[in-house]
Amino acid sequence: MSDSITTPSKRVTVRRSREEILSLLTAFDQVSDHVDPDVFCRSHNICSGTFYNWRKQERKNGKYSGKPKSYGQFLELSSGNTVAAADRAINYITDNECDKN
Repeated sequence: MSDSITTPSKRVTVRRSREEILSLLTAFDQVSDHVDPDVFCRSHNICSGTFYNWRKQERKNGKYSGKPKSYGQFLELSSGNTVAAADRAINYITDNECDKN
């Protein structure tokens, strides 16, 4: 009989600087088309939850780079249609207000 008892490995907490976090996020952005986030996290010894939290904070308020990223795109409407629609709305409002008085 063997008297050896296996103990679970202790999780080591590593505090990373803002520069390290930003370099990891930048490295992932460069390879994100080819590498799964979980694989990236395992290869860099990062908990995937921590990594997603870093990405969320960086996207939301630019915590690590100092400048928030805009990942959304706005649709640009043709200026002629927008101006014409605005004119119609203004005319409708002003005509109805004049009728009430």
